Parts: sequence; structure tokens; C-alpha cells
Amino acid sequence: MKETNMTEFVLENFELVADNLIEDELFKDIPIVGHAIKICKIKDGISDRIFILKLLKFFSSLNSLSEDKRNKMKKTLKTKMEERRKVSEKILLTLDNISELKKSELVAYVFISYIDEFINFEEFNRICHSINTAFYEDIIFFLEMDSLPAKSKDDYMKYLSQANLTEPHNGENYGEANQVFYRSTRIGDKFRMAYSNVKENF
Repeated sequence: MKETNMTEFVLENFELVADNLIEDELFKDIPIVGHAIKICKIKDGISDRIFILKLLKFFSSLNSLSEDKRNKMKKTLKTKMEERRKVSEKILLTLDNISELKKSELVAYVFISYIDEFINFEEFNRICHSINTAFYEDIIFFLEMDSLPAKSKDDYMKYLSQANLTEPHNGENYGEANQVFYRSTRIGDKFRMAYSNVKENF
């Protein structure tokens, strides 16, 4: 379903979509999300419908998970009860704050990488913050580059420094001492690897 059609469908059929999401097995493994949907149903404002749309985009990205991956997700969330609560809260807060629906898919990719133990909870938390902060097109350009230059003066690399995905540094060669370049941070590298892992395997 195209994003515009999905948006119209959710806005026009809010209660139906919300009820179906609550019954989804994936939601039952992240209980705090189900509570949030029930609250949205009670309030039923435009912002609540948009939030449900973000959740729908998020879980649509998880639907491609194999049965083995789903079972692994359930096991991970059940054995890490305290982290499950924190991860659920972070997903909700990030989805609630993002200004572009397409970012919901990125949050799902990061969540899958967390379940795969490709990234830990601290990295999951930081990357979600970066997704919320940065401009979507800058993130995608950054993630889909085959390789990043060690010294970049591109605008998108500069902008991503505000999201802790890149960092400034001075040139090391003669004549570059007063110039500012940008390179990927540790979190930026982790995000790129996590993104590639999901894209290659799903």
C-alpha cells in the first residue's frame, strides 16, 4: 500500500486499524504499546491517528520477520524484562516525536538489529535519538553510501553532527590545519552496519 493511501485509510478507519494492531501477536510481546493504542482510541484526535499510522508503519516493517526471528524476539524480550520496558518506552517516544512517517521504518530496522544483538541497548537508545533529530534524507544518504570519506566537507555530514552520527575534526595535512572536516562517529558506524544487516537479510 502506498504511503498516501495508507495515511488516508488509517485516518478514515482509525478504530478498525487500532483494534487490529492490538490483536497482533507482535504487539502482545511489547505490552506497553498496546496500552498506548488503547489510550489513543479513547482520545481519538488527529495526533492520535497519526501516531497509530506511525505504529502501523513500524510493525509493517516487522512483518517480514521469519518465524525464527519472531521467536527470537519473544525470547529476548521475555528474558530481559527491564530492558523490554525501556525498549518499549523508547520506541513509543521516538515514534511519537518523529516528524516524518518514513522514519518509522528506520526505528523498526534498529529494533530488529537490537533483537539480533547486532547492537546493544545503549546503542539502540542513541540511534533512536539520532533518527529523531536528523533530517530523513540526510540519514538515508549517510546509510546508503558504499563507503564514507574520512574527511568530508559535504553539507549532509555537517548536519548529521547535530544527531551524533558524525563529528567535526581538523585537517592533518599541510594547509588543512584551519579547515573543518566531518567523519562518522562510533554510533554512526553502528547505525550503518545495523542498517546494512537488516537490508541484506530481509
